[in-house]
Amino acid sequence: MKKVIIIVIAALALFFLLDLAFPFRPTKDYSTTLYDANGYVLATFLNTGDKWRLQAELDDLSEDFIRAILEKEDDAFYYHFGFNPFAVLRAAYQNVTSGEIVSGASTITMQLARLLEPKDRTFLNKIIEVFRAVQLEVHYSKEEILTMYLNRIPFGGNVEGVKSASLFFLGKSPKDLSLAESVCLSFIPNNPNKFKIGRNNSAINEEKKFWLDYHLENGTFSASRIKTAQNEEFNSIRRERPKYALHFCVNIKNVSSDSYNLSTSLHLNMQAPIEKLCHTYTKGLNYRDIYNSAAVVMNNKTGEVVAYVGSNDFFDYEHAGQVDGVKAIRSPGSALKSVVYMMAMEEGLITPKTKILDIPMDFGLYSPENFDRNFSGWVSAEDALARSLNVPAVYLLNHLSKNDFASKLIQMNFEKVGENKKEIGLSAVLGACGVTLEELCGMYRCIANKGIYSKPKYLKDSTQLKRDTVFNPLATQMVAKMLTQLERPDYPLSYQYSNDLPEIAWKTGTSYGRKDAWSIGFTKKYTVAVWAGNFDNKGAATLTGASVATPLLFDIFRILEKIDPSGKFEWTEIPERDVCSVTGQKAGKYCSKMTDGYIPFVSSNEECTHISDIFVSKDGKYEYCLDCLPESGYKTMQAESYPPELIDFYKSQNIKYKERLPHNPKCTRYSKENNPSITSPIASQEYIAEKGQFKLELSAVIAQDAKEMTWFVDNLKVGSCKSDEKIFYTPETSSTKKITCTDNLGRSASIWVKVTVY
Repeated sequence: MKKVIIIVIAALALFFLLDLAFPFRPTKDYSTTLYDANGYVLATFLNTGDKWRLQAELDDLSEDFIRAILEKEDDAFYYHFGFNPFAVLRAAYQNVTSGEIVSGASTITMQLARLLEPKDRTFLNKIIEVFRAVQLEVHYSKEEILTMYLNRIPFGGNVEGVKSASLFFLGKSPKDLSLAESVCLSFIPNNPNKFKIGRNNSAINEEKKFWLDYHLENGTFSASRIKTAQNEEFNSIRRERPKYALHFCVNIKNVSSDSYNLSTSLHLNMQAPIEKLCHTYTKGLNYRDIYNSAAVVMNNKTGEVVAYVGSNDFFDYEHAGQVDGVKAIRSPGSALKSVVYMMAMEEGLITPKTKILDIPMDFGLYSPENFDRNFSGWVSAEDALARSLNVPAVYLLNHLSKNDFASKLIQMNFEKVGENKKEIGLSAVLGACGVTLEELCGMYRCIANKGIYSKPKYLKDSTQLKRDTVFNPLATQMVAKMLTQLERPDYPLSYQYSNDLPEIAWKTGTSYGRKDAWSIGFTKKYTVAVWAGNFDNKGAATLTGASVATPLLFDIFRILEKIDPSGKFEWTEIPERDVCSVTGQKAGKYCSKMTDGYIPFVSSNEECTHISDIFVSKDGKYEYCLDCLPESGYKTMQAESYPPELIDFYKSQNIKYKERLPHNPKCTRYSKENNPSITSPIASQEYIAEKGQFKLELSAVIAQDAKEMTWFVDNLKVGSCKSDEKIFYTPETSSTKKITCTDNLGRSASIWVKVTVY
């Protein structure tokens, strides 16, 4: 007995020494598989050995399959320690008595060792295989060993593991295998060449009968279930691997290398039809030389990305289909204008009905034009945004802060804006900056969420990210209502007479050169962003956000409405007040009134003075102020006033308006206070120009009683012109220059600008 104990101890010591010298720790080299939020496979990728080896836990597999393969391969699996001496003796007896090898003694653990470390079948290698099997039993639980085995058994070609076979050959989860399918998949790994799925299905069905009889004899399954399985034909073929949201899946795979099974935020019931829509819709644009599109859908409340189409055709190599249009940096066109309007509302500058100037303006060296190259003179803020006018947006940003504008975008995770914050200028609001479709979707989701921003979520189980308040909620609600207007130029013609319109707020954008068409919209529940164009940056003559991107946006919302009809708007009640129907300012004494939303204690409380009482001479020729009002011989009437810049525009365009009477020419105070208003150049701006190639425009608005003005630069006369004319000055040297305008009645105004000549 003592000798036996010594032998056992010596054997154990030798084993552990060999285990230290020749460790056996299998690496987990599985295929990365991505699932939608409900567990459906989106895409899977080859492992490092170019195998389709999908990882599954025992709970992911059919119990019938586990029972079938254990009964067939190793019915004593849970009772041996890597090898089964009784099975060895039984196999030796059967092989000797039959004169040939009719039975093996390999346990599941030994088979796993052979799969992990393939070797020729020799006596020595068999001993090594037994040793490796014992090593596995020492270092891993039975469940871990069985899991590794079932994930590596071969099914022909480069398909390994029951999960891979179930997905690629049967198109289903291994949890959903029928008894007949479970039995077939239990014996195919013994000879995957003989039982080639899709080619030798008849051989598989013949073998299935044998093993079902075997399981009936051994009581593995009930007779009634086996009878049903006998009547079920195994008729499978090799299927295409799932390939949904490939851009999205590649991105997630590359940043989540610590896991082989990734549950994402996508919803396949939304992803699949939206992918198909983008593909077919963009095919219909090819004749217009437009070949690419992208779309992303976010859940407003959770931030989950529920659909993601990086391009309309991932495999369109001719048109760079593998470029990810959701992440690509492009020019946003007018898509950022909504930010400026919300900022202006937060500063109390405007409300939706407030009139804004839409006239030719010079902002330093920058003179923006509207898309149609026309000007409206005076427009309400809601019309300016709905019509996506350029000049009012730049005008508002000029009154705000370019730095604050950039900071708002940075709060909403606009990366390129953050990198180039110092270079952001007024033109950024018209698209002179780099953004992504994902960023724009997040921005409009922030508007839908009443000013609250959080980063998008891509994985199902990721925690809710930090929420940041970016905008006043009433400002977002007013802008959202402004974006629901249907009477606007970016309304697609194909929908003019449709009764099946999605109830959404949306904004379009078209980049310079017609290279990018954008349309971003939202409801209570979802925000959708769409881009169309060409990844090679070629423009197209008919490419606009309205005509190309918005129809696709509308169709995506129709899909969402059918799947989840709970997403319509529920507006927050916005405080209202009476405003002047002409100016949009708080209604004054003589104003015709209409209602408008506003932000209490923020929106301007200044009453409109567009119409006011004036004193005029009895003959109606002159207007008096209080300083020149005679004791008698006058009457009272109401008169309209307009901004001087607007009057100047009306005159230049021959637009009629109700002019004020000329002021009493004998009034000395009036002549002092009605100094010229210099409109170009802009005070305190820097002008950079090549010597001899740049002319500085000199223009001003002067009082109605003045007929002519004279211009001076650094107190030297440049020239004179009439009240509705402009003159030009060519700077020769770099310096800070004093610009002075004097009217023919002696009133003057001066500004300073910096001129750099190179």
